[in-house]
Order: sequence, then structure tokens, then C-alpha cells
Amino acid sequence: CTRQGEAEAWLSREVPQDLLPVLQRFLREAEAVLIRPATGPYQEDLLDCYFEALAFQRIAELFD
Repeated sequence: CTRQGEAEAWLSREVPQDLLPVLQRFLREAEAVLIRPATGPYQEDLLDCYFEALAFQRIAELFD
């Protein structure tokens, strides 16, 4: 675990395999919400989180 400012990060050279199915489900569920017209103040935060999760998934695929 490393500390940078107020944030903490955990670094590993291995992809956490138990996280990937949860991540894939989140991406599917978030996508289902995001394709609807904007309905609330959470929309922008959800979109940001979606793209961060998608980027993580794509990087994890490179480890295979």
C-alpha cells in the first residue's frame, strides 16, 4: 500500500480474478442506466466511474 497525499493505493502485479466478474456486472448495469436520458445529478459521476472501470477492465485483459 502506498500513500500519496490523502489517497491510498494498493499495487499488485496480478489481476484480482474475483474482481473481474463484479466489474463486468457493474459495466453492464451502468451501461443500461447511461443509455437512458439523463435523470439525475448522479449521471456525470456514474459516467466517470463507468469509464474508469472500463479502462481497468481493458488493462486487466492485457494481463491474460
